[in-house]
Amino acid sequence: MRNAGKLVRGLHWLPRIAASCRRGMRPRYTDHADGYNAFEFVTLAAPAVSTVRVKAKALGVTFNDLLLAIILKALSRDLPEPSRAGRRREVAVASIVNLRSESGYTAHDAFGQFLSSMRISHPLPDGITVEALARDIHRETTRFKRRKLYLQTLLTVQINGVVWWFLNTGQRQRLYAKAYPVLRGCVVGILDHEWRGAGVFACRSHRSARPARRRGNELGERAGARLVVSPLGAHGGKSGYNREPCRGLRVLATMKKIPSRLMSLLLALALALAGCATPSGTAEQAAVARPPAAHLSTIDRALEERILTLDPEHVSADDVRTLAQGPAPRIILLHGGIYPVHLLMVSFGRFLTGMGYPEAQIRDPGNRDWSYSPYESSDELAGMAAWQYEHDGMRPMMIGHSQGGMQAVKVLRELAGQMSDKISVWNPVTHSAEPRTTIVDPLTGKERPVVGTSIAYASAVGAGGAAFLLPNQWNMIGRLRLIPDSVDDFTAFLIGLDMVAWTLPGAETNSYRANGTATVRNVELPAWYNHIAVPVTDHLPRDGQTRDWINAYVPGNNADPSELPGDAMLHVLWAADVWYSVKKHWCLEAQRLIRAKRR
Repeated sequence: MRNAGKLVRGLHWLPRIAASCRRGMRPRYTDHADGYNAFEFVTLAAPAVSTVRVKAKALGVTFNDLLLAIILKALSRDLPEPSRAGRRREVAVASIVNLRSESGYTAHDAFGQFLSSMRISHPLPDGITVEALARDIHRETTRFKRRKLYLQTLLTVQINGVVWWFLNTGQRQRLYAKAYPVLRGCVVGILDHEWRGAGVFACRSHRSARPARRRGNELGERAGARLVVSPLGAHGGKSGYNREPCRGLRVLATMKKIPSRLMSLLLALALALAGCATPSGTAEQAAVARPPAAHLSTIDRALEERILTLDPEHVSADDVRTLAQGPAPRIILLHGGIYPVHLLMVSFGRFLTGMGYPEAQIRDPGNRDWSYSPYESSDELAGMAAWQYEHDGMRPMMIGHSQGGMQAVKVLRELAGQMSDKISVWNPVTHSAEPRTTIVDPLTGKERPVVGTSIAYASAVGAGGAAFLLPNQWNMIGRLRLIPDSVDDFTAFLIGLDMVAWTLPGAETNSYRANGTATVRNVELPAWYNHIAVPVTDHLPRDGQTRDWINAYVPGNNADPSELPGDAMLHVLWAADVWYSVKKHWCLEAQRLIRAKRR
């Protein structure tokens, strides 16, 4: 019970951990049933350990962070391009965490393993240096340790233990490679003077020709590697293994043939001269896709003129085709919190593309997901909104469903400075924070803080109610329906009888209102609308009659959907109203960008 509070407060990180695992590349084994393990010892003499420590201190990271960065960098060189495509684009490594001190025991008080693991995942963009990679890893490990997320890892083990009973032998042998994908692992052990020198020892795990007992070991079962480094000399195990799956660490595999002092010197030189060389810009700067408003350089003046003549309040299907030839702001979709409701926002994302919106401006630029979880950090989403504005020259839009609607309001509060006075820029390409809290405004060229950046349009449907019982939403109690001035237009959709969001027809307490300059609309959807199924709209654009009805929709015109085919009337009022606002602000942001370019 010593860490019960931390465990409960960290529950909202579980979906994020799961999402990271879904983005991770899986290890590939030729035979999942062999049950063998082998490892290889690699040693660093004391001078090399000192060099690594000095370099880590200069970078402002830990010794372990730098080792993890070296492993990831080694892996990135030999990963085939096809394996970097698709959803699983990130490479993960893991490190064992000793929990004995968390349990209140010393080594003399109790015998046994007190272990968890810390999994670090990174997309490894081209050109990233070890220096920048180590800093990215340090930000993740710092957050992991500060919030004690290794306690959540233990909880996932218990969840997998329940799943275990429902799997056959073959499925059990593949479970951890699928559910907890890690390509390499790292164990860092510091040897004191009694071991004749200070250092660390490292090993790499492989499938061996020698049987090993199956244990519930965090990394033995789940990962393809362990790293251990020692000042005592290099030792190579006699067991045979397949080097091909681990070719990213081929250099480490040859180290056992090199005398210890020479190996230490080589590593020291590599760290001092190559891997940690200071680049002309940081990795975060290298990840910048394009300078502000660069998209307009490819747009002819005739198209600009056509866009400027459009009426944002009445954007037709033809006007959408005109807008689609130019730039478009990013749309950030936020799904609900119960698995698998993220699929509902996938449906809505496809509705938007079916109506003519560019898919690239909806999906995550790093992992290609359609939407974001309400359990993700709201300050990261706020930092990402600022990053998108800086890179697109157009303020993004946010659309949230259920808990995702609550998250949208939370992000607006972040941008308004109501939750923190400083927010780091979040790079969605690398999925990491950049070491700055300001952006360069793409329209003025002036530096400005992330706090104070605004969203063009945001909406929430089915927000509140039962979600307030969840710890991650407690800070929204009494604040959900107060919309700050960090958004131009906000639309709150309330279902007439929603037993999830706890809304009743005509209740004044349901209404949202502005506490600043934002324009806020409250739209009550019919009581027969289903809280869960509202976003299931991808089928609507495929019917010509429904598509025309949606394009002609204007808020307040009392359009009747009852004559539409199929189940359109159960979804179309919400979809049409959101699409109207999306078209409007797409047009406004494009015009704003063009006018700024011409000044």
